Amino acid sequence: MLPKGSVAIEGISLTIADFDGEQLSIAILPLTYWRTNLHTLAPGAPLNVEGDVLVKLALAQMQAQKKPSFELTEAWLVASGY
Repeated sequence: MLPKGSVAIEGISLTIADFDGEQLSIAILPLTYWRTNLHTLAPGAPLNVEGDVLVKLALAQMQAQKKPSFELTEAWLVASGY
């Protein structure tokens, strides 16, 4: 999870406002909140959470290269076919 990245919660793509390694804060527009099932969920309700696929791919690439300083750039995405 990366701040300003995206995450899907209950199938709804949302912007990550903050992530401290343990707790995730999201940014959600009022219209999105009311037009989805998010407003019906009780505090503590289980959620389906999916991380951004680009972050997953970047992490896999970084681990494959064994380079701790991998930087996700537009040039890397273009060169990798994204």
